Amino acid sequence: LSFGLHLLRERGGEGETFAGSTVYRENRDSQALHLGWSGDFGDHGFELAGRIDDNSEFGTEDTFQAAWTWQLADDWRLLAQYGEGFRSPTLSEQ
Repeated sequence: LSFGLHLLRERGGEGETFAGSTVYRENRDSQALHLGWSGDFGDHGFELAGRIDDNSEFGTEDTFQAAWTWQLADDWRLLAQYGEGFRSPTLSEQ
C-alpha cells in the first residue's frame, strides 16, 4: 500500500519595466492525494493506483492506473497496463 499528499502554492507576476505597471499578478493553490496498492497472487501480479488533483484555477481531475503481470517462465513475463495523467500549466506557461 502506498499513499502521498502533494501541496503547492504558486505565486507569479510580470511587470512592465519601462511603464512601471503590473501586467499580471496571480496566486494559485494545488492539492493532490495519491493512493496505490500492489500484490502478487501466484504467477500473477496486480497494481492499482488513483490520484485526485484539485487546482484552484483548473478544478478537480481524477486519474487512474492499473497493471497486470503474468510470470510465464523464469525469464519471461507478460505485462499489460493502463494509465491516465493530468498536469495543469504553471503560471509562466499560460
